[in-house]
Amino acid sequence: MKRIILSCLAASLCALWAMADDHVINFNQLPSAAQQLIETYFDKNDIRSVTADMHGSRTDYEVKFYDGSSIEFDTDGQWDEIDSKVTAINETLVPVAILETIKTRYGKDAKVKKIKIDRQEYEVDLDNGAELEFNSNFKLK
Repeated sequence: MKRIILSCLAASLCALWAMADDHVINFNQLPSAAQQLIETYFDKNDIRSVTADMHGSRTDYEVKFYDGSSIEFDTDGQWDEIDSKVTAINETLVPVAILETIKTRYGKDAKVKKIKIDRQEYEVDLDNGAELEFNSNFKLK
């Protein structure tokens, strides 16, 4: 009985380990859309690490920078989350309707420090500490 339990436990641990297949990759192994976004809006020389996390047929990517900032991408190289620790996120990366709401409610000097999309809803953190949520129609919740 002990052997069966230990065998099941070992199999479960192996399955969990295989599911969390997070490994370091080179920048050029990112999807081209992710590479292009980084080359356009960030300094490639500031990249600390690039990792891929495989979930069956889906792969998620994370790029971390030396200043603590990070970007997460989906399988196609579209960003899921941008978290800037030092500077504001380039406004061209923020949907226009969200940016207009921020400028109207918080002033033209309000800066986005973090933006995350989850199931077509957005979470946005501003430099003044405000945390905002927008629905799929970019309306403030």
